[in-house]
Amino acid sequence: MTPQDHFTIAPGAGFPDHPHRGQETITYLLSGAVDHEDFAGNKGTIHAGDLQFMTAGRGIVHAEMPAQNPDGSANIGMQLWVDLPAQLKDCEPRYRDLRAAEIPVAKSEDGKVEVKVISGRAYGVDSLQELAYTPVWLLDVRVQPGGTFNTPLPHKWNAFIYTLSNSINLSSGSTSRTIPQYHNAVLEQEGDSIVASVPESADKESRFILVAGMPLNQPVSFPVSSQIFDPSNILSRLFNTVLSFKPAQRVSTRQWPTTKATPTASSVLRTGSQRLVRVWYTRNFSFNDINVQCKSTESLIFPL
Repeated sequence: MTPQDHFTIAPGAGFPDHPHRGQETITYLLSGAVDHEDFAGNKGTIHAGDLQFMTAGRGIVHAEMPAQNPDGSANIGMQLWVDLPAQLKDCEPRYRDLRAAEIPVAKSEDGKVEVKVISGRAYGVDSLQELAYTPVWLLDVRVQPGGTFNTPLPHKWNAFIYTLSNSINLSSGSTSRTIPQYHNAVLEQEGDSIVASVPESADKESRFILVAGMPLNQPVSFPVSSQIFDPSNILSRLFNTVLSFKPAQRVSTRQWPTTKATPTASSVLRTGSQRLVRVWYTRNFSFNDINVQCKSTESLIFPL
């Protein structure tokens, strides 16, 4: 599990064709709308409050492009990347859209805390099941002035919070720490609960995202094999997903930029107990008969 990206997509921007492999992504849209389409013909739109759970598995190439809002406003959301267990990294890609109306809502007894239980459990309310292969909790929490959010967490899971609006106070025993807006706070793995509060003197509610995930205790790399550190093998694994798809395979209702990545060279550097593999490649973008060529590098670190 990696910290999530708090993204803002301005009009005219977006995320054109790009690959994912061996992981899951969870996209939570806070405002606006985002169109999704991939090379397998899947497509759809998520709106404010909706989520998309995507399992990349053995590989998928897709694009995420923002809707053009009538008022010209940006599209804002969160995206979390979740590693897949080694035995599932080559599974078939799949999608699960979770609409805002499907998300259960839990409240504290005093009514000062409201939780959208996207994945996991809060105040005795369970989320929908079978959203992702890797067990993950994702809670959207709003706390009114004078309110306290207190919930158990799965023992020894990794967990963090991200503050979306205003600040919150995290408490542990006799100690307390204030987490400002737009900050991450990583929780101790040995803990088994979280206590977050907003002072009575605050002038407005605070909102934060709580994320927790089961540790997989595995290196973040390609599946281990005796040939994995062979540069030609690295190149093959990096780009076979991209190069195996053809633009003609796509089904589209709008004109999308197309992209193709071509590996040009690679190098391997040993550093103590790790090996750094660096790949140089050329990426070509094409849109409205305009071609752009970019030279890029990718650096990957593997244990020896």
